Amino acid sequence: MKNKSTRFHKQTSQLGEEEICIYTLHSTKGDLISKLALIPTKGAILTELFLQGVDVLDGYQNEKDLNSLDYFKNILLAPYPNRIEHGVYTFNGKEYKFPLEKDGNALHGFVMNKAFNLKTEFLGDDLELCLTYQYDGGYIYYPFPFRMDLTLSIIEETFTIKMVCTNTGESSMPIGLGWHPYFKAAGKIESLLNFRNVSKVLVNEHLIPTGAFKSQDFFRTKFEDILLDNSFVFEKNQKGQEDINIHFRNGKTIDRDKVLKMYGVQNVNYLHLYRNPTMDTLAIEPMTCNIDAFNNKNGLQILNPMESFPMEFKIECTDAV
Repeated sequence: MKNKSTRFHKQTSQLGEEEICIYTLHSTKGDLISKLALIPTKGAILTELFLQGVDVLDGYQNEKDLNSLDYFKNILLAPYPNRIEHGVYTFNGKEYKFPLEKDGNALHGFVMNKAFNLKTEFLGDDLELCLTYQYDGGYIYYPFPFRMDLTLSIIEETFTIKMVCTNTGESSMPIGLGWHPYFKAAGKIESLLNFRNVSKVLVNEHLIPTGAFKSQDFFRTKFEDILLDNSFVFEKNQKGQEDINIHFRNGKTIDRDKVLKMYGVQNVNYLHLYRNPTMDTLAIEPMTCNIDAFNNKNGLQILNPMESFPMEFKIECTDAV
């Protein structure tokens, strides 16, 4: 049942040189129901997300961390998610090489710090934002122009993110999409992860797939028992069935147990899980393709001129049964 509420309201604040757009919905009693905060000029990165009063995401709260994009919190992943081995790939008979990170691989694409244009805003009982970024093909390691359209919405207890990449060039292009959200463990509140019917992507010492897979389930697994940096492919993904959920135990910040249910609506074929032992958060990253997909082709899409490819992911916050 929908909470009695007013309309969404917008305000802005500054984080260093960047403007944060903040959208909030309160009940008629003044209680916070939903909140979405993002920085359009910094990769449309989300800094806050509240659903049903629950603080869902861990985002950047200071200028230093935002500028460094430490841990890649909540960034958009394009034109590929995760890693490309040694940054090297071949497309249409030509070899290209992306810039490398410290581990010697290319990581997470390049839209993470690009300026998106906020095209439209709908603020009512629900919220919908439409943003766009146009890439001109200027990087020699990825000379394929594209447009990225991003839609963010909150409808009742559900947040939806939809990315659509359109090839605006004159030749075909390889593409993979993803998102890198960090989910809070709500401090000292016990959080349990359920993640079923998946196969783990086995990787080598450089975290590049070996080509093998292993079935694995997470059932009522505590956050503190998870220490990994691995991708998983769905063995079966029936429409309407939640792929993954997090159960937040009752504690100081919420008045009852909550469950975050997550759904891959369009082309979410893989999820990557990452947890740093120094953090009380868990990265759960929806992806359209595998690690190193530009080389192993697992889930890689090839777009012809003016062809589009979407990825859509939902997060629903409900009371635990």
